[in-house]
Amino acid sequence: MLISNQRKFHLSFCRICINRRLSLEKGIVCDLNNQAPDFENNYPTYELDKKELANLKNRYDKEIQEQYPKSGLKGVLSELEFKRVPKVLFKKFANPERTYEFEIKKDNNKDKSLIVILWIVILVLVWGNFKNDFPWDLSSMNVVAMLVIFIGSFYFVYKGYFHKYPTLIRINQKGIDNCGDFIYWTDIMDYGIVNGKGDRSSDKEVLIVTISSGLKKINVSELNITQLQFIEILQHHKNNYS
Repeated sequence: MLISNQRKFHLSFCRICINRRLSLEKGIVCDLNNQAPDFENNYPTYELDKKELANLKNRYDKEIQEQYPKSGLKGVLSELEFKRVPKVLFKKFANPERTYEFEIKKDNNKDKSLIVILWIVILVLVWGNFKNDFPWDLSSMNVVAMLVIFIGSFYFVYKGYFHKYPTLIRINQKGIDNCGDFIYWTDIMDYGIVNGKGDRSSDKEVLIVTISSGLKKINVSELNITQLQFIEILQHHKNNYS
């Protein structure tokens, strides 16, 4: 069942509040007034239910272990590995303010690296022409290949230096806007990184455990942010129980 962003914010408090009660009609409501939550910024009567928080942590830990087994045959066959990151040094984001309005997009460095590769290929073809004394007109396949690669390289020059990729994830003072699926800072209970193994070694994800919605995965494999840089952002906004 899809949960609205506003509902996620409310559940980040109410789901682990001592004053909660489950209503068949309204879901989780406040036991003090029998009303569904409608607060904007904070919940004045909020009181942490440590037992329920521990239950949620255990539940989500089991889900992580099931999805990313580390031992036995399942661990050997698993293509992904989860790891918690207790603490990283703040390098890119020295303070929380630097994270606000940070836009995460597709990384254009791959396009730039392709330009280098293409020009290396052109140089190899030029060297081959000189070494083998091939003709320098279109009768030479080397020359034809050089021209095709040279013209094609301008596409990657455009992609690498001029094309503006759309914003996929935006960070603000309230949380992470992941293509409309908002993760509030108050909703984050735990986090870690997921790395691929074997044929999936290029897979790089950040796993965020939320109070309202459970496990959330953000694939950063091709984005302009690394896993540890994303962890820096999360560290700046971690809750006391995350």
